[in-house]
Amino acid sequence: MRVLGDIVVVLIGGLLLSCNQSSELQAEIKEVDYLDKTGEVLEGEIVTKTLGSHSMVAYDSLVMVITKNSDALISIYSTDSKTIIGSIGTKGRAGNEFVDAYTGAEQVIMRNGHMILPLYNGPYEVKEVDITESLIENKTVICSTFDDCVPLVNGEFVYLGTDITNRFEYIRNIYGKEITGVPCKYTVFESNGKKRDIQFFKKLMPYATDNRVREAPYATSLYKHPLKNLVLVAFEYNDYLLFADLDNNHYYASHQLGSKTFEDVFDVKQGGICFGDAAVSNDYIMILYWRGKYTTNEPEESQRPELLIFDWDGNYVSGYKMDRIILRIEFDQIHNHLYGLSDEEELCLYDMNALLN
Repeated sequence: MRVLGDIVVVLIGGLLLSCNQSSELQAEIKEVDYLDKTGEVLEGEIVTKTLGSHSMVAYDSLVMVITKNSDALISIYSTDSKTIIGSIGTKGRAGNEFVDAYTGAEQVIMRNGHMILPLYNGPYEVKEVDITESLIENKTVICSTFDDCVPLVNGEFVYLGTDITNRFEYIRNIYGKEITGVPCKYTVFESNGKKRDIQFFKKLMPYATDNRVREAPYATSLYKHPLKNLVLVAFEYNDYLLFADLDNNHYYASHQLGSKTFEDVFDVKQGGICFGDAAVSNDYIMILYWRGKYTTNEPEESQRPELLIFDWDGNYVSGYKMDRIILRIEFDQIHNHLYGLSDEEELCLYDMNALLN
């Protein structure tokens, strides 16, 4: 598969690669240049209006939109017909209901031939929705409920296997009386009950303002490769994409050339969002970016993001400008369609066939 169009390949001193003693990030660091390099505006089509929508997950031929609609928290659309084929999930306190439904990492797992969608029921409990059985029975079927994972308000996790016992977890807001390390932790949980922590940072990033926001430079979202135990750790306030190849204990990162590093002083008042939501395929990472001039030159209320495309080696491949304010994205690998949720609660479709072969 190849991305066509304005492909940007940056060769600066052999793409400066470092994992040296001076770096606070313990990974091989590749300096790349994706700032203000995007091409044309992607023009999408509105599939439907999704009232109350706030997140979504795509898998196989389905897009599942999570809403605040108390009678249908999960709207399921076919990517073949682009029509709704099921509405499940009601608000309540029964075993198959939700107080509120939220995605953590936007992930579907396959278990015994069934699609399983994990959703947080409020901030602490996770319910696994059996999407396959729910569509068959036309009602919400919950196959498992648990709370022995990171709370939604305090981090994220991704499944590495088919159940919660094998996962990669990120926890933030770890405070003690005297913090000398970083206020976040990354842990691999194995099915045999063992676990191991990965120390990506040696010490706290220096702060220019109130130290109460010390976790901000480390705020991240997790995205797993569809087929491999390869996890993308995307930073919200720093221009880093960190990759954790968990099968090979190989950790590497892409960093925007010339932007702040973890050795610089962090000032939350001068900071702004870098990376937003992402969608992944077997070959590519598509991620919303909010720090380019296309975005920041506009008034805050009308800022539209860019879409940056990377491969799983951390190379910047290409990029495009979004035609509207898109907050969430998912990718349909069957049809090469990118789905987006807009700030106007629209489910939008972007045909990527001319861009992805």
